[in-house]
Amino acid sequence: MILTKPKSISAGPSDGTGEGVAHSKRWYVALVRMHHEKKVAERLDKIGIENFVPVQQEIHQWSDRRKMVESVLLPMMVFVHVNPKERKEVLSFSTVSRYMVMRGESSPAVIPDEQMARFRFMLDYSEEAICMNSSPLARGEKVRVVKGPLTGLVGELVNVDGKSKIAVRLNMLGCACVNMPMVMSRLSARKTSTRHHLSTNYMNMKFSCAFALIFSFFFFSACQSYKKVPYLQDAEVLKQVNTQVSPVQDARLIPGDEVSILVSTSDPVVSQPFNAQGSTFLLDDQGNINYPVLGKLPLNGLTSREAENLITDRLKSYVKERPTVVVRMSGFKVSVLGEVASPGVYPVVNEQINVLEALAMAGDLTIYGVRDNVKLIREDKNGHKQFVTLNLNDADLLLSPYYQLQQNDILYVTPNKTKAQSADIGTSTTMWISGFSILVSIASLLVNILR
Repeated sequence: MILTKPKSISAGPSDGTGEGVAHSKRWYVALVRMHHEKKVAERLDKIGIENFVPVQQEIHQWSDRRKMVESVLLPMMVFVHVNPKERKEVLSFSTVSRYMVMRGESSPAVIPDEQMARFRFMLDYSEEAICMNSSPLARGEKVRVVKGPLTGLVGELVNVDGKSKIAVRLNMLGCACVNMPMVMSRLSARKTSTRHHLSTNYMNMKFSCAFALIFSFFFFSACQSYKKVPYLQDAEVLKQVNTQVSPVQDARLIPGDEVSILVSTSDPVVSQPFNAQGSTFLLDDQGNINYPVLGKLPLNGLTSREAENLITDRLKSYVKERPTVVVRMSGFKVSVLGEVASPGVYPVVNEQINVLEALAMAGDLTIYGVRDNVKLIREDKNGHKQFVTLNLNDADLLLSPYYQLQQNDILYVTPNKTKAQSADIGTSTTMWISGFSILVSIASLLVNILR
């Protein structure tokens, strides 16, 4: 991201994140019961009242796993965009207590359209985590992001705990802040001329190029061969894929899976008893569920389609017409561990995912990941575990029966020898330190020459 002084104080790009338009509706902050933010938002959506709950994805770490979850940035708060009539209607909800008010005033506080536009734009496009800072922050210089995901965003360049951040202020709520590179903060200095900016940027660019060339020489001289890097090598195999690959097999239910089941008929009263206990069921150790009216249903080893047919057949004794039965695996997930950018447990909505798609969800392999030694751990319906080694370099992977992942599959990317030995302190470490010292010396010499 690159920052420059803005020519105007628009909130963001010209496609909707700029100055607010005067109208009868205004933004207010409704205070709601704890953990009821999303539920209130859903009710407001149903009655056509515009609202906004700021959420972002975070990785939660447990003792045995990591998982990407969606967390509410401002607990117990829901932003509503309402007129006076709708404002009263929101207060009719039992889970809404009141509106946020300014100190010493009785009327609800208004969040300016411009602030909301900038705040929503930051949440939508930032690749960095957003944090709320409620402590008073000194006014920073107005800047505009001119490169990167937040291009067009206007905010303040502030310093929080020694880190440069771009901040968007919200009345009474403090500042929404996102990290910015420290090296880029110079571009917004008040006393620096445009000409000096260009000169500095040019020098930095030449220095960066020189540094990159030198670093590449040292780095790639010790790297593994190119043959071990690209995925799916051997194009001749790829030409045969369309004729040799078997159709994608549907995922099969195993003990511990969660399924959602919905029975529908032309008369809702008829189907109501079968949906009375909710729609989500957990398969026990034998792969059975206890379904309303029908009792115990053996679903172990069945696909969603086969489970639908089973339930439809069991309903013949209770329903005259043929009901519509929908079965979905609500807990279909895969785990990606080891040398990937973002290891964790990832849910799969459509119940189908292959090895490459799972690695893409985890941010792909790091430079330390061994591409020809990816471990797949799979448990079948009988509880037996399989350990399979996958070679991402080989195009035969597309023809493998393990290319398509199943429920609860685990992918483990093994580290290479460089990563395994990175903690060792010995002669190799000393050599690298010496090499780095030489590198720094050469880089300093180049800076002096280029000046």
